[in-house]
Amino acid sequence: MRLTASRVSITSSGGAVLDAIQQEDPTLDLNFEETKTLTDDVSGTNLITFSRASSGTYVGSDGLIKTSAVNLLTYSEQFDQWDAGSNTTITTNAIAAPDGSMTADRAQFPATSSTFVRQQNVISLSTQYTGSVWVKAVTPGTNDQFSFQFGSGSGSSIAFFTATSEWQRVSATVTSVTAGNFIINNSGDTFASDIYIWGAQLEEGTTATDYIPTGATISGAPRFDHDPVTGESLGLLIEEERTNYVSYSNDFTQWVRAGNPAPVLVPASGASPSGLNDATELTYPAISVANSFSIIFVRPGTSNNTEYVFSAYLKGTVGGETVYLMTTPNGSVYTSEEFTLTTSWERYSFTTTTLGSNSFFQIGVDLRDSNQSAQSAQTFSIWGAQLEAGSFPTSYIPTSGSTVTRAADLASIEGTNFSSWFNPSEGTIYSKAIGSPQTTTTTNTGSGYPYIYSIDSSFTNRLIGSRSAGVNNGSWAAYAQPPASFSYVTSSNFNTQQVSHKVGGSYTSSTYVAFADGAVGSSITPGTNNSALLRLSIGSGIDGGFWGGHISRLAYFPTRKTDQELVNMTL
Repeated sequence: MRLTASRVSITSSGGAVLDAIQQEDPTLDLNFEETKTLTDDVSGTNLITFSRASSGTYVGSDGLIKTSAVNLLTYSEQFDQWDAGSNTTITTNAIAAPDGSMTADRAQFPATSSTFVRQQNVISLSTQYTGSVWVKAVTPGTNDQFSFQFGSGSGSSIAFFTATSEWQRVSATVTSVTAGNFIINNSGDTFASDIYIWGAQLEEGTTATDYIPTGATISGAPRFDHDPVTGESLGLLIEEERTNYVSYSNDFTQWVRAGNPAPVLVPASGASPSGLNDATELTYPAISVANSFSIIFVRPGTSNNTEYVFSAYLKGTVGGETVYLMTTPNGSVYTSEEFTLTTSWERYSFTTTTLGSNSFFQIGVDLRDSNQSAQSAQTFSIWGAQLEAGSFPTSYIPTSGSTVTRAADLASIEGTNFSSWFNPSEGTIYSKAIGSPQTTTTTNTGSGYPYIYSIDSSFTNRLIGSRSAGVNNGSWAAYAQPPASFSYVTSSNFNTQQVSHKVGGSYTSSTYVAFADGAVGSSITPGTNNSALLRLSIGSGIDGGFWGGHISRLAYFPTRKTDQELVNMTL
């Protein structure tokens, strides 16, 4: 018997009260908001393949901005893809790994020269690294010693280990004195090594953080974001690729100071949104003479006729300070937006479309813009400036001398990890998500709409949940591709950005319907061949569209829920 969402008192075998989604018997339940992991609550395992070929920032539960760890090694579970010594033997998928998958390799390093597996040019000079790997002895007590080598040549650092009969994660932290390679080797040319290895990781810092699997590219850890004011968990952060074109995002001594007089800068003047003592204090003089100004500015080299968003974290000294973010989009006309500061750190942003190249982006007071009025002297703090192409700001991208690109967040479930819970005959997918402050008429990137999910095998064979401008500005569209028509739910609430919505789609082989926030859309006849669907893409679509925001929860049920059940689930 299928349980209904109204039976809220039902408990699990452990006595915990089940929520409405759990009572509906999902075969997949990704509760990112609650667990802050990629683990599926139903299977108890991580079914998701996640990658982001860069670091990324997020807000921790303490309200501070943090940077995710990055595994700097590629092919972290495929040692046959590493550079191997001439006498080294790698046997792939030789034994079950610590996560239960048949993906651990056997590495045999004879007591001769050229016995190693390595990745080259991953160590930088004078940088602190932690290397780690899971190991198990093939024959405990025999040929079970091995080593890590950081760097190259005689100045490299070496750490020695002994494998045991059980899987264990070993790690070593060094500050590199030479640049170069990360090597897993025998423990010396007079010793042979024969071990099982899995899950190699190299990261900057002093701690071996949670393991981050990699393939052909490095990967940053998934980001589980929080509200910076309340500390509330928001779920998994999914963002498109963006570049910060400001080369010095937090060293404002590298910006140009100009005016009569120019502002005064005091670096390292207090705690920033990161919790470090790296905020900069700015003091602007009183400005009252027409055409006078006092500003700091950058000229990062922008493209013509392109929309940019300029942002920075600002905090007033006493509150009520007036600050302008400004630009000269065509080299002569000034545009600006006025902000009144509080005594708490807040992020302020200003969007403009350039009409020429090499626009100036300024912070301060500039009476050459007729929209601005005379200002008294004032002091405030600044941190984390960013200029990116787009209509809304994304998570902060630190820079220190050059532009930096944060790669896109890619998350999917494929292969047996997908087929283990998906029913092609009928099903229902539910999501709870908060979108970025994107416009309601355009997508974030590429040619696709912002997707919370896409169950697909190709561009023309997919079941999609998307915020769709193709119907109208306030709609949620869940549809089968190619559809006879959209199934959508319209609500004025969809025009309110950064508000959580519960949305999804339910299907059989002959019908498909969208549902959202307690309402159900029209039933349509899908053109999708459900039996050919191969994967679940989370927060993106195969046509390049990205959700751009937070996914709190994503659950799947192997039955087509009734319309009333859909309403109950999303109220």
